[in-house]
Amino acid sequence: MTELSYKNWQVELTRITAFYSQLPPEKTKGWDTWWSDLVGVPPENSLFRQRDSFSQLEGPFNGGVLILALQPGRIDWHLTAKQAEEEPDSLGGLSLLKPEAIAKFQDLISRWMQLESYPPLIRLALGQVLLQPVETREAGYLQLRNYLPSVDLKPESTDFLYQINRPRQSTAVPSLRINRLCKWSVIRASKISFTLSAAQTEPTPLSRLVDSQQACRVELDINTVPEHQSKFDSATSISVFDELALLAKEIAEKGDVA
Repeated sequence: MTELSYKNWQVELTRITAFYSQLPPEKTKGWDTWWSDLVGVPPENSLFRQRDSFSQLEGPFNGGVLILALQPGRIDWHLTAKQAEEEPDSLGGLSLLKPEAIAKFQDLISRWMQLESYPPLIRLALGQVLLQPVETREAGYLQLRNYLPSVDLKPESTDFLYQINRPRQSTAVPSLRINRLCKWSVIRASKISFTLSAAQTEPTPLSRLVDSQQACRVELDINTVPEHQSKFDSATSISVFDELALLAKEIAEKGDVA
């Protein structure tokens, strides 16, 4: 049996989603400085839609792309892998996130939760997409068997997708339950090269497969249940966030455990 370790996984995406009750405008003062306060440099791109009060800031962060998205009732911080087609070790053209980038992201979230302008929350969710490269689809299914002991998964199987939620009682907030939703599969990640043909009146994109690689994939959504009534202040949010991160790591290391 292959040794199971969090270090075996590479990270395509990690995010934190915070839900809050409707707030008066004066309670959102200081939100426009979150990026500069926490990142220290201006964003590369920004977007604002007045019709639905949606705003998004984006910029580089520790080898990935950091995104802060704000909309009524919801705040999202995303750290995603960047496109890096020239890197030989990239997976499907993505330069996957290094462990130190994840640690820096979690530190940023903890610092954000300590800001004076941080709002009381009604719900918190941590999401991650983890990839583990394998040589073939069959090898991927054999590897997933180590994480899914209750599933009779054979190497010759195809089109496998396994999703389950195993809620657990919080240790940080005893009255709180936490959903532990995970989705397992084996994917094929490919690099595709595009060229333009001028033989016709209108150029037609032509593509060819440059590289292809298989990978085990697990998508995690660790979130507090919506039925919970009490709001999370700054200190509680940090404790719950730390617990969500530990639960995500446990699934990555041990697989589908109760």
